[in-house]
Amino acid sequence: MKKVTLTRVDAVSFANFVAVFSAIVVLVAAVIMMVFGWLNFIKIDVWFPSASFNWSYAIWTIIISPLVALATGWVWGAVAAWFYNEALGKTKGIKIEISEK
Repeated sequence: MKKVTLTRVDAVSFANFVAVFSAIVVLVAAVIMMVFGWLNFIKIDVWFPSASFNWSYAIWTIIISPLVALATGWVWGAVAAWFYNEALGKTKGIKIEISEK
């Protein structure tokens, strides 16, 4: 086991990670919402034949929501990295054990 002390986090790489992770989570949630929305539309269409599927909502859910999550995730990742670096500066870092295989 090799002991390493983490004293600083690169804000840009951490922000990129949080942004991509957020976008993927929102995209998966959007696909699930679309499936249930489509199933609900099929069920409603039986009772209300005039109901229609809203394609603008579908586009918003699948395309724009992950892009918004990407942008806000990047900002929150950068802010979190800044706070993390400030905390690491005050506490002299975090000791981590790394095993090499």
